[in-house]
Amino acid sequence: PNHLPSTSERASLAPGRVVTGNVEIAAGAAICSNAVVPGAVQEIRIGPRTNLQDGCVVHVTTDGPAAYVGADVTVVHNAIIHACTIEDRVLIGMAATVMDGVVVETGAMVAAGAPVDHGQRLAPGAVVELVAEGVPAGLGAPIYGKLDAHLAAAMMSTTTSAIPNCFTVASLSGCGVSAAPIVANASLTASAGAP
Repeated sequence: PNHLPSTSERASLAPGRVVTGNVEIAAGAAICSNAVVPGAVQEIRIGPRTNLQDGCVVHVTTDGPAAYVGADVTVVHNAIIHACTIEDRVLIGMAATVMDGVVVETGAMVAAGAPVDHGQRLAPGAVVELVAEGVPAGLGAPIYGKLDAHLAAAMMSTTTSAIPNCFTVASLSGCGVSAAPIVANASLTASAGAP
C-alpha cells in the first residue's frame, strides 16, 4: 500500500529535506536540509528529539529490515543509516555508515567516517572509530572500544555542559530543536554562534 509520512506537528522539517512513504517522525525531531528519508518499501521511524543533520540518508530495502532511530539521537552530516536500529542517546558521526541489521544500543557512538558492517551489535558505551594510516593517509580498519567514562556520562545526561565544545541543535538556526548533543571543534562552535 501507498503510505504518507506521519510527522508530529512539534517536529521540525527544514526546507530541502525529502521525507516520503511509510515514515513516522516524533515530536521534537529535526530533519535538516538535504536529509533524505524514503520509506517507500519499508517503514522508517524517527524518535523524539532526534536530529538528522544536513545530507543524512535513512534508507531501507524491500527485502531488508526496517529502519528505527530512537530518542535523543544525533546523526551528523552525510551519515548513512541503512535498514538498522539505532537505540536512544546515540551519536552517529559525520559520514559514518551503519548497514543492514545493525543494532547500535543506547549510549553507543559511531565516530566520523566509521563503517559498521551488516548485522553487528554495538553495546552501550561502545565506540567505533576509523583510523587513518600512512602517508598520505589511507583508511585502516575500524577500531571498536569503549567511550571514556566522562564522555559517556555526558552523552547519557540531558545536559551538554559536561562536554567541551558542545552545543545543541537548538543553537543552530533553521534546523529545529533537539536535546541531543553535537560535539564540535572550537572553530565550528564559534562560527555557529554557540556559547
